Formats: sequence, C-alpha cells, structure tokens
Amino acid sequence: SKYVYFDHASTTPMDPRVIEEINKHFKETYGNASSLHSLGHKAHDVLEESRKKVASLINADKDDIYFTSSGTESDNIAIKGVAFRNKLRGNHLITTVIEHHAIENPCKELEKKGFKVTYLPVDTGGLISLKTLENAITDKTILISVMFANNEIGTIEPIKEIGAIAKNHDVIFHTDAVQAFGKVPIDVNEMNMDLLSASSHKLHGPKGVEMLYIKNQGKKKGWGKYIEPIMHGGGHEKKMRPSTENIPGIAGFAKAVEIARNEMAQE
Repeated sequence: SKYVYFDHASTTPMDPRVIEEINKHFKETYGNASSLHSLGHKAHDVLEESRKKVASLINADKDDIYFTSSGTESDNIAIKGVAFRNKLRGNHLITTVIEHHAIENPCKELEKKGFKVTYLPVDTGGLISLKTLENAITDKTILISVMFANNEIGTIEPIKEIGAIAKNHDVIFHTDAVQAFGKVPIDVNEMNMDLLSASSHKLHGPKGVEMLYIKNQGKKKGWGKYIEPIMHGGGHEKKMRPSTENIPGIAGFAKAVEIARNEMAQE
C-alpha cells in the first residue's frame, strides 16, 4: 500500500545517495580510526574529511566538531559538561519551557544536584522574550540553552540576539539545533554560539550519528575551559566522547550534509 509520510520532524528516510555512501564504507573502511596500520589511517582520513564537511555547514572549525551517537547525548554533554565544569563559578542555568526532553530532563537532574534552573515562558507563537531572558541572568548564571527551532510547531527563536545577550553577560550559550541544522542557514560565529547540537537523521542521514559543536575546543588539548567530559574512556574525539567512531555512519552524515548544503536553497 502507498502512504504519504508527514513525520519528518521525528525522523527522515535516508537519501539513496547516503545509503550508497554508507554501504561503500561498510565494505571499504572497516578499520579503527585510532589504529596505526593502513586501514586505520584510511578510516581516520574519512573521519576527518567528514568532520570538515559537517563543520562547513555552520561555518565552524572542523576541530570543534565532536561526533556522538544521538542528539540526546550531545545535549547531555553540553548541559552537564558545562554545569560540572563551572559549578564553582555559578550554579544557575536558563532554558525554556518548550525544550525537548533531551534538554529538560538533564536540567531536572541538575536541579536534584543543587543547580538552579530558570525555565523561560513563551508567547502564543512559541517565542521567548529577549527582555525576560536578560532579566533572568544573574551573577551565578553559567549557561543559556534555547532550542533553535521547535520540534512541535516549528518556531525559530531569535538565536542571534540570544547569542549577543549571552556574550554581553559572559554566559555560555548552547542551542539544540536538531530541527534547524541543514534546513536553514546557521553561522556559529555570527550567531555567537558556544555549543550546538545537531542530528543526522533529521536531514536524511543515518540514525545513531550526531554531533556537538564546541567553540574553540580544537585549539586546546583535551577539553576546553568551559566544558568537561561526562563519560570517560579512551582518547576518541579528544576525550570528549570516548568510543570507537562509527566511520560508515559518520561518512553518511557528511554525505547528508553535502546534499543539504547543495539543495537547501531550492527546498
């Protein structure tokens, strides 16, 4: 039977070109990217080229891109990693009442550990008030996390203005851009973003391969001055996300990004 699929905000079918790319690497690029032999070097080259392609879509340094296994994992690293690293500086976070559970529930867990969280209200269109945001900032505020585009009603928040407010108050700014990445233009520098979460399976890429952008992370060894790992193991992804990288999946993510870049304007 034929049907029309209208649930792309939940997940998207993989583009045939992405499937072809993944299958190629399942056959050819099965080495561990951390291994010193030739197959390991080949896998590492694919990993870094993919990182470069993903970074280019948001005008980021490729070394500031970290591959994860889900948008939820990326959000947890961002929220908890900043909170734990900055707990001596402050214990206050700001987010909104309309965030995805991947943001809401980590914040709830942090509240159990003594952190304070302000949940900003929104208007009937789903927009936050910039004035309310600025008034909520205190000398203990360490993080602002506001989703880029809402997964239920599609509202796009004033991200550039939020980033400017965060920068002016020396507060770290994170956005969950899962619903916006690959669909609208994003420039992490112009929008003053410190952290950004994005997902492959929302733009016709594979599930289980996502990413977290961390500003200036590539210029430091290990983790940066404002975030720390929440999982520990090997040295993968500069110790921020220690697990053997899924090279075929990451290559598929990069292919989906390449397609999105080329076809975004016409869509």
